Amino acid sequence: MRSTGIPVLLLVAGVLSLQSHPSVAASPDHEPAYSLKTDAPELAAARLDQSQVVRPWVVEMSRRVEDLIPDATRRTHTLSLIYDTAVRYDVDPVVVLALVTVESKFQPRAVSKTGALGMMQVMPFWMKEIGHPSDDLFDLPTNLAYGCAILKRYMMLSNGNLGKALADYNGGGDPQYTEKVMHQLNTRFSQ
Repeated sequence: MRSTGIPVLLLVAGVLSLQSHPSVAASPDHEPAYSLKTDAPELAAARLDQSQVVRPWVVEMSRRVEDLIPDATRRTHTLSLIYDTAVRYDVDPVVVLALVTVESKFQPRAVSKTGALGMMQVMPFWMKEIGHPSDDLFDLPTNLAYGCAILKRYMMLSNGNLGKALADYNGGGDPQYTEKVMHQLNTRFSQ
């Protein structure tokens, strides 16, 4: 089914052991742990309750990325989407900011030399793996959902080892990739 709205990863406890391949076929009583689903109304209500946390975070992070996103309206919108999506996928929004800084410098239409797309530089094969082949990876909410779902997957597979998860997110292509993200995390985004 084609998702309409912001995709949400449905993590089903106990469905996927860390030793098994993430693309386990679905059966009536078994749903893959890594899939993108349509946004549920109850999640929208929960996000409204978080607004007291989101606003101060957006204000604080806004000054840290002002050089990368000069337009204040776009910056606020982007940071709000990043925070919201990261929280829904249970990944640290600050880690997502550091990753996006390295991956695309917040350019939503970025294309890498290897074919990765969008702000979080998602490889198109992930559409078949966890989403839908017709998803638009240049659509910011969709790209963030994919990127956060992929990061969450690698965090789970690495038992929470951020360095390993980041290297896996990058596909192991750049030996300094993890160092670059950690540098952003520890300098631009350090609390």
